[in-house]
Amino acid sequence: MAGLQAGLVIPYGLLFTTGPQIDLDTAFTRFLALLSTAFIAILVHYLVWPVNPYNVLINRISQAVETCGKIVSVILLTGADNRGKVDSLVHPLAAALPTSASLLHDAEYIIRQDELHSDEFIRIIDSIELMYADILTLKKAVYENPENELMIQYIRFMEPSYRRVTDLFERVSGQFESKQVFAEEIREIVTDIGKRRTAFRESDRWRSFDPIDIENNVLLASTMDSLFQSVNNISSTITLISGSETGEKLSPGVSSA
Repeated sequence: MAGLQAGLVIPYGLLFTTGPQIDLDTAFTRFLALLSTAFIAILVHYLVWPVNPYNVLINRISQAVETCGKIVSVILLTGADNRGKVDSLVHPLAAALPTSASLLHDAEYIIRQDELHSDEFIRIIDSIELMYADILTLKKAVYENPENELMIQYIRFMEPSYRRVTDLFERVSGQFESKQVFAEEIREIVTDIGKRRTAFRESDRWRSFDPIDIENNVLLASTMDSLFQSVNNISSTITLISGSETGEKLSPGVSSA
């Protein structure tokens, strides 16, 4: 409806008249006024209102990925005292999730199917929804076990790797605009996580803890793997979309398994 209303500004501006004019100055002035009306209407229609749902969808995805990275960073790297900050970030993220699919549906009416990349955007939306579920799991694992010394030691040991992961979230959030490819960096992070995890396991420090503490620590590690895989999937999908738009053959992401 908004698009129809904005589109009607042009014919209304062109068809409006008070009757025929014989005076050339008046006719020329009216002609310039009609051109100005049409030009302004076109600018408003394409640049201001109605809002392009495709652009809004990209902005929502970027904001969601950036917010996920901030939440993970707060949970893992700032301690249990910032639980209120995590809640303030989680609730807006949850409210934004259902709107992304509807924006994609709206964009189908104004963008050709081969330019919309519907399947790719659905894959990104699914990954964001999975990240939201993993964030809730991570939040529960960390904040409901504040005295788990094994988890505290593990997070401290893995902090350099997990900091790289949270930084990756921020850069991927701007990937639509920057067109950067993070496949090589993701491979390096995968290798780094594997080496650190092996070193922690071989230190045998976990043997002195209760099975429940070990189980919670495994849950944290597997949840972080899932979050990393999701941001990897999002980055590789954006790379495919950008490569399609620019005509380049770009390498997709890598598996963190």
